[in-house]
Amino acid sequence: TAPVLIDTSTDPERHAMMFVLPGSVYGSDAARVPTPTNQKVSIKEMPERLVAVRTFSGVIRHKPAAENLALLLADVESDGRYDVVRAADGSPRWQAAGYNSPFVLPWLRTNEVLLEVVEGKK
Repeated sequence: TAPVLIDTSTDPERHAMMFVLPGSVYGSDAARVPTPTNQKVSIKEMPERLVAVRTFSGVIRHKPAAENLALLLADVESDGRYDVVRAADGSPRWQAAGYNSPFVLPWLRTNEVLLEVVEGKK
């Protein structure tokens, strides 16, 4: 499934991968999703959210994702129309998303950083 979301915001050495299941197949009811056979896998419904996005190519790793996040943060803050949603520790809430198979050449891959935002200045 695409995209594969990678939560790289907490620890650059360890991250959680999240597979987005299509609503056209499963609807919005997590109970319709098949039960995972691996106990390390869990099903979780994600609430709707507003995100700012920056696209980049290459291998999706913490360093290039963090570099693109810094550029996106600067763009959002200079635009002034949105506030960045932050975690309790003050860090921005963000994820990286990859859209291609690992067999696609790195310079042909499409990746994104997703920064959670809210409308309007606080």
